[in-house]
Amino acid sequence: MICVADTNASSGAPRSVAIVDDDVRIRTLLRLELEDLGALVICFSSAEEAIEGIRNNSVDLVLLDVGLPEMDGITCLRRLRQQGLATKVVLMSGHWDPEDEQEITAAGADGYVIKTGLPALLAELIEQAP
Repeated sequence: MICVADTNASSGAPRSVAIVDDDVRIRTLLRLELEDLGALVICFSSAEEAIEGIRNNSVDLVLLDVGLPEMDGITCLRRLRQQGLATKVVLMSGHWDPEDEQEITAAGADGYVIKTGLPALLAELIEQAP
């Protein structure tokens, strides 16, 4: 499942954000919040879709779920980095796990956030994207 939203940013060039999450409710919530911030949003429901879609679309930020089915977010991140993706990638999870955090950092993530706190951090994450 891929969804694309194109909105006009209120100031400056809009940032493009890829959301990768198998939960349609999370994708929708994040997409709506990001659109309100003026971002261009593309959504993917699986790691496989994301790998293909991110390769074909330039994005400034990737929000990637750790707990994806079939291929988890950490493996997806490793593959994206192997393909040369230099974009900022923030992994997100429904729960904090110190072991996951170490593995996420080693895989090349730029950050790790708990989903419940993510909406409050979106503006800051977009501002920090190159």
